[in-house]
Amino acid sequence: MKSVEWTEDGVVVDYEDENGPARIRARRAIVTVPSDVAVKIMPGLPAEYRTAFDDIHYGRYVVVGFFTSEEGPQQWDDYIAVSTPQLSFQAMFNHAAALRGPGPRKPGSALACFAGGAVADNLFELTDEEIVTTPAASRPSSTSTASSLATCSPTAPPSSSSGGCVRWPQGPWWAPSPRRNRKHRPT
Repeated sequence: MKSVEWTEDGVVVDYEDENGPARIRARRAIVTVPSDVAVKIMPGLPAEYRTAFDDIHYGRYVVVGFFTSEEGPQQWDDYIAVSTPQLSFQAMFNHAAALRGPGPRKPGSALACFAGGAVADNLFELTDEEIVTTPAASRPSSTSTASSLATCSPTAPPSSSSGGCVRWPQGPWWAPSPRRNRKHRPT
């Protein structure tokens, strides 16, 4: 994709394929690219959109997912997300929370542990197995992700879990918005 430009009646998309430069017209376009690419290929973006895209920064993320087999209620059952700054990951998301309701609890959970920024930078130096199961001195808590997860609920030891690791070298993150701060300063 080379560019997306708005017209009176839609959009014009310029791109290149195996036959060379090409152009297509459409009523609408859904553009799903990183923010730094968006501002390059959409030169006609309004200034407020360009500023919003400029507020998005990219860095490393490591995500460790666990499918657990514990039975009985867990401390995280009612929570979709938990901040975990003192552990070897910074946040835990409980994808099974939406399935919990009245009646007997089905065994197991689907948990995703996220580490970003400097924590992820350190984790990128390790193998997937080390990230998931082995204590590592380079981590803030010197514990594995599985061991840290067990501290969230002692009834779900790492041995009852199977974990997998995904590395994102370019995940998005948002810093406090200078744009928003300017709007709210007293005059």
